[in-house]
Amino acid sequence: MNKITFPLTIGDRGTAVADLQDGLRRRLEKELLLASDPVTRAALAEGLAKECSSSVYGEVTCRLVVTFQDERRLKPSGEVDEATAAALNAVLDELGAFSPPGGGQTPVLDARCTLLVRVLDGRGKPIPGLRVEAYHKDPSAPPSSLGEPATTDRSGQATVDGLDLVLENTTGGQA
Repeated sequence: MNKITFPLTIGDRGTAVADLQDGLRRRLEKELLLASDPVTRAALAEGLAKECSSSVYGEVTCRLVVTFQDERRLKPSGEVDEATAAALNAVLDELGAFSPPGGGQTPVLDARCTLLVRVLDGRGKPIPGLRVEAYHKDPSAPPSSLGEPATTDRSGQATVDGLDLVLENTTGGQA
C-alpha cells in the first residue's frame, strides 16, 4: 500500500482515498481502532467496505478518521490533514503496511500515468459512449479504482488519467 497523503476530505475519490481506506481497514481488522467497541467496529468495517468499492471518501470514512483523530488526540475534523496523515503513516509503518510484498525489492520508480484504451466489438468496430474504469487486479486487495473513469469517443478510445504506476526492480540488479 502507499503512504497516506493529504489533504483528503468528504467527497474525494481515487487512489489516495483507497490508500486511506485500506489503512483504516487494516487498523479495524487488527482491532487497533475502536478496540473497546467490537459492535461499532464491525458495523463501521461493513460500511467502509461499501465505500471502498467506489474509493469515495464518504461518511463512514470520515467517522473512522474522526475516531482515529480522537484516539490520537488530534483535532477531530474528519479531514486528513498533515498531522493526521503523519500519525496514520507512523502506525501503518509499525504494522509493516509499506513493506513490499514477500519482502522483495523496494519500488524504484513511482509515476503518474495515463492509460489509453480502445474498445471494439466482436467485428472490430469501435464502441462509442462506453464508461471505462481501471481497477487493481490483486485478488487480495479491496477493489479500488486506479484513476478517473472515462467515456469512449466515437473511435472507441478513452483515456483514464491519474493512475499511479510503480515499477519494481525484480532482477536484483540496478534499475
